[in-house]
Parts: sequence; structure tokens; C-alpha cells
Amino acid sequence: MLALRIIWLHFSGSITKENSVIFFENKSGSIKYFISLIFFGMVFSSLAHGFINIEEVRRKSGSGLGVVGKTNMNLGGQEGNSQKFGGSASTLNIYEHSNSEYLLLLDYKLGVSSGKTDTNNGQMHFRYTLEPKNEFSWEFFLQFEFDQFRQLINRDLFGLNLRQRLIRTKSQSLYLGYGSFYELNEYEINSTYFWRANIYLSYVNQLVKQVSSYLTVYYQPAWDEWSNYRFQLQAGVSSEILSNLSLNIQISRATESHPQKNVKPSDFIYSSGLTLSY
Repeated sequence: MLALRIIWLHFSGSITKENSVIFFENKSGSIKYFISLIFFGMVFSSLAHGFINIEEVRRKSGSGLGVVGKTNMNLGGQEGNSQKFGGSASTLNIYEHSNSEYLLLLDYKLGVSSGKTDTNNGQMHFRYTLEPKNEFSWEFFLQFEFDQFRQLINRDLFGLNLRQRLIRTKSQSLYLGYGSFYELNEYEINSTYFWRANIYLSYVNQLVKQVSSYLTVYYQPAWDEWSNYRFQLQAGVSSEILSNLSLNIQISRATESHPQKNVKPSDFIYSSGLTLSY
């Protein structure tokens, strides 16, 4: 995890190429392949917040493939009377070994208008799940994130969830998670730290063979002040174009009840793009 932390600091601008060196070596073919996918995702993220639903990828795991994942990238721009550029990328990879599951999610979003950056945020999320196929399973997670225009230089958090399977059929899956995490936030003008509850609901529905929909909701209140909360919602539709390529349409809303001064409490995002599965 130290290596992941160093790479993340590099992407968020806290360190430079000159003082960061990353080296991986493992003789296991499957582990080496997994690390290669992680590195590929990091390179992708350095180019351009994409969208990938975790449960969609999890439905494909456990099929003897070893590593499954999705990578999404969007680029757009305009030249002439207006000069704009926008790019986003995300990658999610899952590796299963015995009764354990290792998950890594990376995403990054960049926007420039008339030569000025107006969007710059990203996150790295690592999750270890014990007995993921059972009705109840434990999840340990680490996350690092930043958001320049929310004045967030860096947010580090770690925690533990109990994940409960409510529905699991060929076409639908519904999971409830509940736990807690500790977070340390470094803002431009101050720093804060909290213990927060973590409650999430994740639903995937295979509408037809090539089309699926998904909904994920997170609610994260501070234990000592329940009016201080974060709420996140993602909903979308994924349509398979080829066996490993799909078109995705998604809306998301993120609300923070106690934002920094001059920062709006909510962001609403709608997006579409192509996702590569492997």
C-alpha cells in the first residue's frame, strides 16, 4: 500500500516524478498480470472521473477468469470561438484468490476552459473482501482523493464494512453495506478529521442480455454530529455493443452538508462514454 500511496501523491501533484520511484516484481503469472492492469489503469488515469459500477464487475468475477475489470475513458474539446477540453478516465480491477477478493478503483477528471483549469479531481480506492460469495462478508478499504475546486488538497480514509447479500439471481443483485471509517481531510485553509458511519445500497438489474441498469447510494454521517453528512448517488444504464465494449449513460449527485467556505454543497453530473471489459 506504500507504493500505491506514493503513486497517488504523484497524480494529485503532491510529489514529482523526480522524487518518486515505483518498482513491482512478482514471479506469479496471475499476480503479475493483475499488477500490470493496475499500472495500466494508473497511466490511463494520468491522462484524463469516469464511471464504473463495482457490482457490475463483481457479477463477472468468480468465473475462473482470475482477473476481471473495466476501463472507461472520455475525451472532448472545442476550438475556435471557445476553447475547451475535458477528459476523464477510470479503471476498476478485481482479482480473486481462494476466499479473498482484491479490488482497485482509480479515476481522474480534468477540465480546461479558455486556458484555465476548472475541473481537477480524482480518487484511488482499494478494497479487500473476505468470503465475497457468502451472505455476509467483511470489507476492509483504503481511499485517497483530492478535488481542487472543493478546496480539498487530500482526503485519506480507512474503514471496515459488513456487506450483506439481499438478492442474488441471474438477472439481479442487491447488496447492503454498513460499517465505519476514519477520515483525515486537508483543505486549503484548514484540516478536519472524523469518524463516520458508512451505509450503502448497491443494485444491478440485467434488463435484457445486452442491457443492464444500476443504482448505488452512499450515506456517510459523522458519528458525533449526524447533521454533518455526505450523500452520494449513482444511477446508469450500460448497453453492450460488442462482447467486450459497452456504451454507458450515467447521472450522479454528490452532497456534502458542511462544505468549505464559497464551495457549493452539491454537484450533479451527467455523462456518457464507452467502457472496455476484460
